[in-house]
Amino acid sequence: MRLRKRMLDDLELDIRDHLERETQDNIERGMSPEEARRAALRKFGNVTRVKEQTWEVWNLVWLEQLLQDVRYGLRTLWRSPGLTIAAVLAIALGIGVNVGVFSVLNGLALRLLPIPHAEQIVSVNQIFHGRFTRNTHNGANRFSYAEYLDYRDHNHVFTALVAYDDSIQATLAGGTARQVLGTAASCNYFDVLREYPAQGRGFVDSDCAAPGQNAVVVVSNDFWRGSFAADPSFVGKRITLNRMAYTVVGIAPPGFTGTELIANAFWVPITMQKTLEPGLDRLADENLSWLALLGRTRPHVTMQQVQADLDVIAGRLDQRHPGRKTSLAIGRATFFSSPEEREFLIPAASVVLAAFALVLLIACANVANLLLARASVRHKEIALRLSIGASRWRLVRQLLTESLLLALAGGLLGSLIAFGSSRAIMRFVTSHLPKDLLSNLTLNVAADMRVLAFALLLTLLTGVAFGLIPALQCSRLDLNTAVKGEGTSSVSGTRSGRFLRNALVSAQVAVCMVLLLAAGLLLRGLYYAQTVDPGFEEKNVAQMFLNLRTQGYDENRATVFIARLRERIAALPGVVEVAQAECAPLSHDISGGGFTIPGRADKISIEYNHVSPNYFSRPDCSDRSSARSQTPPARPRFFPA
Repeated sequence: MRLRKRMLDDLELDIRDHLERETQDNIERGMSPEEARRAALRKFGNVTRVKEQTWEVWNLVWLEQLLQDVRYGLRTLWRSPGLTIAAVLAIALGIGVNVGVFSVLNGLALRLLPIPHAEQIVSVNQIFHGRFTRNTHNGANRFSYAEYLDYRDHNHVFTALVAYDDSIQATLAGGTARQVLGTAASCNYFDVLREYPAQGRGFVDSDCAAPGQNAVVVVSNDFWRGSFAADPSFVGKRITLNRMAYTVVGIAPPGFTGTELIANAFWVPITMQKTLEPGLDRLADENLSWLALLGRTRPHVTMQQVQADLDVIAGRLDQRHPGRKTSLAIGRATFFSSPEEREFLIPAASVVLAAFALVLLIACANVANLLLARASVRHKEIALRLSIGASRWRLVRQLLTESLLLALAGGLLGSLIAFGSSRAIMRFVTSHLPKDLLSNLTLNVAADMRVLAFALLLTLLTGVAFGLIPALQCSRLDLNTAVKGEGTSSVSGTRSGRFLRNALVSAQVAVCMVLLLAAGLLLRGLYYAQTVDPGFEEKNVAQMFLNLRTQGYDENRATVFIARLRERIAALPGVVEVAQAECAPLSHDISGGGFTIPGRADKISIEYNHVSPNYFSRPDCSDRSSARSQTPPARPRFFPA
């Protein structure tokens, strides 16, 4: 302000000096002092306009006008606290839910893995084309162990390439046996991710030297604290996983739970896969998709170079499998990097974002109506500003500034609520999920620059969305009637004003109906999903899953064990019948294969299930004793083979 005053004072002195010299020259030509002064002013022009033009050259006028608009907008909103509060709350609701949903989407598919220098980590997935047979485990986009070795040894773009299977389920012995989820990884796993154990060591090359050798394990920090009471001498001790003793060689750093959405409890060398899963030698199957690949790129290597280099290897591998054509999906590693995961996530996220965008649209229509109603008491002010020379664009800009101030206040409030409540909501949701599903998520929904940019962009677009139409409508006034005070509702009382107000109300009603119908259909679908008849009795049915192969049972011992277990369960009070199945009804487990049928030369995929003879029987309780019949009968219990 001092600099501006000094510059204006200097300009005033320059103008005065110029006028005095011109006046003196006119006097010397024979004019009277009054006539000389008037002639000097006529020659110089409008003094005030010259000052404004000079100041425009010196200063950023648009910035000064913006500051003026902001100050005036704040005073105007402060004089209308009721409207301001109502508008801010409506906008906060619309923006808050959208920012919250985007935070979850960002944590799933956009945020890089929580590891050091994650921008260097690339996820590699393959997409197959053509007519061929492929075995799959964990997803069709993954790699076999032989394919991993080929990509690892022949690429020129990675400092190292890691392979892992994140779905290893093991029974932890000692005390109460329980299931834990772990990862079988190549021995460069911790080196590539640069997540070095907080205690002990990671894997070394000798740990993966031979299949079934070097039974070592690295456990997560949470697993060490929760299951072993943070034993300070835990490194070097042994734990039993699937009846096999593993030596603990390291404890992962706090916060590191792997590279997948569900936290891992332990990591073992990939060569221990067959030991953990007896009877399944995935390492030897060259046509099995089961390993995820992550690579750390060399310095200054672009994604295009990675794609080109790996495509050469993929083409060479395709030559070994006639009829197969492989394309690679290369991208920065996130929790949802594979094409299969994104095919599921993108449609679901689009539907959710569209639904909450409709909520924001309702809020915009509501606030626009409030601004139109408020314009009816400001028509004299607007008309006066137009009549003294303000351009329509200048007035629209002022009204838009007020709308943006409302949007910024609402966006800030909504974003703060979304950021503060997102973690609590995630904890609440995951705590109500089945323990064997997604109750141990590692999703980070905290705000980052991407979420902040989304919130700011959404806020600015919202401010323009609900402020532009009222601003254009308010600036279209009949100055003659407005200045005279005729027609107090000169903005909203005109035909166009009534049409716009009615259109906004109709839009609100229409969008609300869309949301209500969608919510009704969703609730009806959920109700049908809970009450649909699956074709078999659901009540009084208990089921139990066993994987005896991982517990060291061969086929003969498993058959004897299952037979004895069925006899003992059938002898329990209240049990009517016991049946056995490889895959329980409505479970995620399926078995299938390719079969030929008469009349067709090609194989077709058919799902099947191995069941006991009484699987479909309806038990008769009439021959049970009265004591047992008083207990609610239990329908068949299902046991996988």
